[in-house]
Amino acid sequence: MNIQQATKIVGNQPTYALQNMIKALSTLIWRNTSEDTKRLEAAKIVLHDRREVQQLRRNLVLTENFEPND
Repeated sequence: MNIQQATKIVGNQPTYALQNMIKALSTLIWRNTSEDTKRLEAAKIVLHDRREVQQLRRNLVLTENFEPND
């Protein structure tokens, strides 16, 4: 599953909602339907992608503000 498919499944949810979804769907995993399992996987993918993007933005800001000592 790629990020576009995952976003289509979970929609445009805020990060806290994705975290809550992951927590709820991970507690009693044996009760999940196949659709719940897809939502859990999709939420994990979208949240992971958001964290990667956030880290890249932090690194970009750090490199822009970096002034080497001459």
